Amino acid sequence: MKNLFRFAQLLMNLKQVKRKGWVMRAVQNAESVADHTFCVSLLTLVLSRHHPESLDREKCIAMALIHDLAESIIGDITPHDGVSIEEKQRQEHQAMQEIADLIDNDEVLLLWQEYEAARTPEARFVKSLDKLETLIQAFAYEQQQPDVS
Repeated sequence: MKNLFRFAQLLMNLKQVKRKGWVMRAVQNAESVADHTFCVSLLTLVLSRHHPESLDREKCIAMALIHDLAESIIGDITPHDGVSIEEKQRQEHQAMQEIADLIDNDEVLLLWQEYEAARTPEARFVKSLDKLETLIQAFAYEQQQPDVS
């Protein structure tokens, strides 16, 4: 029960972690990682049905739900933070391993590794929706706050 509570606390952290790229651009009321994850997950649910390849929709949705879960521990690291790609990957892997150990379930780690490797149609699909959501959000912020660059 203690581990389940700790896991729930990590999930709650995602509501507080603001997407740093938007914060760095002085976006007012920048979305949280949880906001982003929710939108990516809903896009995945809706659009996976219409994908030309046969996708494992359940895997896609699960992947969308966990793709930024490491940020509940390490925060949102951007390319402007001076952290090498290798170091970011190391930190994310360590965080995902910690989460998998916490809930005694390697599925989240394996899904995250598949997503990061982008070698399967499901991973490439979710990665493309992760980028699409960011573009849609950028457009929304541009409409709301035209003076923000």
